[in-house]
Amino acid sequence: MNRTRIVSTIGPATADYDSLVALHAEGMNVVRLNMSHGDERFYQMVVKNLRKLNKGLLNPVGLLWDLQGPEIRTGDLLEPISVKKGDRLVLSSRPKTELGRVIVPVSYDQFAEEVSRGDILLIDNGSIKLSVLQVMGTEVRCEVHNKGIITSRRHLNLSGKKTRLPSMGTKDLKDLDLAVKLGADWIALSYVRDAKDMVKLKAALKKKKSDAFVMAKIETAQAVDHFESLLEQSDGIMVARGDLGAEMPFEQVPRLQAEIVEWCRRVGKPVVIATHMLESMMKSPQPTRAEANDVAFAVSQETDATMLSGETAVGEYASLSVQAMRKIVLAAEDSWLLSIKVPRDVEGDFEELLLSAASLSDQVDAEAVIVFTRSGYTALRLSHHRPKASLIAVSHSMKTCQKLSLVWGVQAFHNSMRGDFSKRLQKSISYLLKQGVLSKGQKIVAVDHDGLSVQLVVV
Repeated sequence: MNRTRIVSTIGPATADYDSLVALHAEGMNVVRLNMSHGDERFYQMVVKNLRKLNKGLLNPVGLLWDLQGPEIRTGDLLEPISVKKGDRLVLSSRPKTELGRVIVPVSYDQFAEEVSRGDILLIDNGSIKLSVLQVMGTEVRCEVHNKGIITSRRHLNLSGKKTRLPSMGTKDLKDLDLAVKLGADWIALSYVRDAKDMVKLKAALKKKKSDAFVMAKIETAQAVDHFESLLEQSDGIMVARGDLGAEMPFEQVPRLQAEIVEWCRRVGKPVVIATHMLESMMKSPQPTRAEANDVAFAVSQETDATMLSGETAVGEYASLSVQAMRKIVLAAEDSWLLSIKVPRDVEGDFEELLLSAASLSDQVDAEAVIVFTRSGYTALRLSHHRPKASLIAVSHSMKTCQKLSLVWGVQAFHNSMRGDFSKRLQKSISYLLKQGVLSKGQKIVAVDHDGLSVQLVVV
């Protein structure tokens, strides 16, 4: 089993049931839906197919719902626009068709008020660089710095500038309503700037009586500056390297990634590495060797999950992309687990209990560590200690099992938790033997959360 989880973004290439089955067979653990693309009908179809898939699985696939947040995108174009160095083009929130002028629509009504002469604008993670020559009314006239193709709904960075866009706009609130209705397990917010953005998201979810986990996407310079407080207000973090590399010097991204992962590991919160991981596989059946190294590096950092974006949403080799990701992850884990390091910042009886369970399982070479969890917290905290044994979480809540699909090393099983600890353990062992997860004679470590004890059991 790949302990580092694999998140797959679902798009037109993979929205049908058979495609989801194929992605799961290759190693997908979490489905991501990007609210910047698609519509309500599309999202409902994907979730319906996902629920159908989960009915036949021992370990359900989770749902990560990615809100658009305060982002600016190019509008819908009749056809792609080719540009080259030295070209002039106009960006406008109220475009008018004029002969001889290239005008690109922009999604933000106050766009022209946010920029000024000399500003640098980046389209699609910096693939096209523009400089602002002049602002006239709602029109922003620019010079193109490099050759490229502008397509519909591409992200537009105002390099190094903070806009007045709210953290969650009308579209985000509508999408959040749908996320709660459809039972999303994780809600990610794009382009967060400080902890207040996450506080607003959590307040909105609380008002809707949702227990979904929240994830802050780190992709702005402001988010990096306020990372510590953002982490405190989030259940998990995503390092969205594409836009982060457009907002900040690209040569700083590897260092920032390493620091963010280390910080998340220190406090025991899940972290996802995203963007450009196997980008070439949108067109190629194999990744580049540099991409394979990138994924392996993320695994060696002890990240919880790696993510595929366009590779599985619109790529030509979606299933092969997941397969390749899993192969790289397994190979990297095989060597990295030999030198795994247990975190040292352990405080309190509960954390000492979980560290004892992880240490004991390593010492006796146990097959698995078993925990019982209602909210998922116990399993999440045990994962923080990265035991070499399989980490089995048993919960009466399918929702909890789905939320844990993003957490490093956790196999979550939906099963009864009635009775005292001894009865729950006996029932779970019988169930896991029947399902072929455990075999007779194997050693397991069982964690009794309520009794603050650890037991070594031979199945």
